[in-house]
Amino acid sequence: SEAGSNTEFFNNHWEDTLLEDSIMIGEFVKLVNKISLNYKNETIIIRPHPEESNKIYEFYFKNNKNVIVCNDGQVDSWIRLSKLMIHYGCTTALQADIAEKKVFTFLPDSLSSAEVSIKYFLNKIGSKITNFYDFKIFFDKHLEHKNSKEIWKDRVSNKNSIEFLASEI
Repeated sequence: SEAGSNTEFFNNHWEDTLLEDSIMIGEFVKLVNKISLNYKNETIIIRPHPEESNKIYEFYFKNNKNVIVCNDGQVDSWIRLSKLMIHYGCTTALQADIAEKKVFTFLPDSLSSAEVSIKYFLNKIGSKITNFYDFKIFFDKHLEHKNSKEIWKDRVSNKNSIEFLASEI
């Protein structure tokens, strides 16, 4: 029946999404905490996705004075004023790349060991980091912006780019 297949699709998709999200939130919290403790003179802005609650991040970073959890205003201003961006599957990585900001795609090893499919083309943008030590190497060496235009130019310059990006989210 159609209702049964829709339920099966939803349950399978939900299970994968829940696993992926739980891994990423835990790994992201660990990464940001290490960055915060090792780079106390840097301000770290966590800008949750619009459908995400700020509360989990506010809880974990309440004692980290250099971490601000905020999703006020347009993302363009935050990107323009930033040194870099760390993301996982975010369309804002494309915006940061266009703005010539350093983009780090966070793909922790625990994702592959959990056999989570890393499906977002946006995760090909920027420099891949799997942990704090990868971040430290790139950040400390002050590496230049790695332009990823070759990855996205054909995908976002055609007439169906909005539909394509929507399907990637």
